[in-house]
Amino acid sequence: METYGSKSQVYNGTAQKTKGGLTKKDISRVKDSSGNYRYKSKEQQKTGKKKNTFRAKWAKAMKQARRQLIQSGVIKEGEFVPVGGSTRAGKALYNRIKEIIG
Repeated sequence: METYGSKSQVYNGTAQKTKGGLTKKDISRVKDSSGNYRYKSKEQQKTGKKKNTFRAKWAKAMKQARRQLIQSGVIKEGEFVPVGGSTRAGKALYNRIKEIIG
């Protein structure tokens, strides 16, 4: 048996650990969105499943801000408005998002 190997080799028992020091107890087999299996460290999985990330807060605030600006008439329904940007609507959207996030 090899001493070092990939995550899949460690998981399947043909290597003892990865170069980063992960052993079988640190690795899990995960099915991705394409239906293929990937080998990830359990620490990576925990990080990916966090719900309160800044990205999640930003997305929620962006939806809310767009809704508010559509209702107030600053943005038209279905119109593409880059956040920030050089337009009045983009700057308004950015400022509203920042207000909501806090």
